[in-house]
Amino acid sequence: MKRSLFILAALVLIFSGCKQEKKEQQTAATPAPQGASMGKITYDTIILNPNKDDTWTTECLSKFERKKLIDDIFDAVYAGKLTAMDYFTRKKYSIQEVKAMEASGEFTRDKIGKIQFDEQWYWDEKNDRLRKKVTAMTLGYEVWNNDSTLRGHKPVFRIEFN
Repeated sequence: MKRSLFILAALVLIFSGCKQEKKEQQTAATPAPQGASMGKITYDTIILNPNKDDTWTTECLSKFERKKLIDDIFDAVYAGKLTAMDYFTRKKYSIQEVKAMEASGEFTRDKIGKIQFDEQWYWDEKNDRLRKKVTAMTLGYEVWNNDSTLRGHKPVFRIEFN
């Protein structure tokens, strides 16, 4: 009887371990979006409110962890996990080039106020859902006029995702 219970317990542990491993493998890879491709779309998103009187934008960004995202992107570039490239030429920057850009003082992470996304959009007609896949992103920093008005944003670098 004890032997039967031991074997049963061992089988339960073995099979539950297999299911757990399978579950971990399934969540490791991001599934491809389902549905018909609606094409590529490129758009800008403000991530740093340049107008402190604009309470709507302040509210929209109130739960966004801007600093963490920017720091994580730079950390991934410096670790070689992401490759930064020139926005205009698509020339890949070395890690040393990105570090030199940041050290030059032309921009600071605190002034990164815009992200431009390239996305592939998919319409899942069966489930009436729009799904998106980010294919690239560009960080942009604020550029100010002498009269303290925002002139616009200048790209820091572009990241392309597989």
